[in-house]
Amino acid sequence: MFLNTAASYKLVPTILKPTRITELSSTLIDDIFTNSLCQDIDSCILIEDISDHLPILLFLNLNPPSTTNPVNLNKRYFNNLAKDKFIKSLKENDWSILDNLCITDGP
Repeated sequence: MFLNTAASYKLVPTILKPTRITELSSTLIDDIFTNSLCQDIDSCILIEDISDHLPILLFLNLNPPSTTNPVNLNKRYFNNLAKDKFIKSLKENDWSILDNLCITDGP
């Protein structure tokens, strides 16, 4: 249920192995969740006898990837010229084909 709730908020776990190990059990008790699905993410569990909880680390590449291609942003202009152009394009189309698709039983 906990993982389902986290996933519903688009959070994914980065630690998938047990982080608390005793003689009788092993439990994944220490978590790092992220909503970043970037390629440069790596997590690890350190093997250390400091306590019964193993230290966990998360490595993130915080440098954005460089792009050589310019980003093309599409924009829509809502002005009178754009409105007139849209109305003109509507009038230039043949809409008679739609008349055959509309079947009415009324007068």
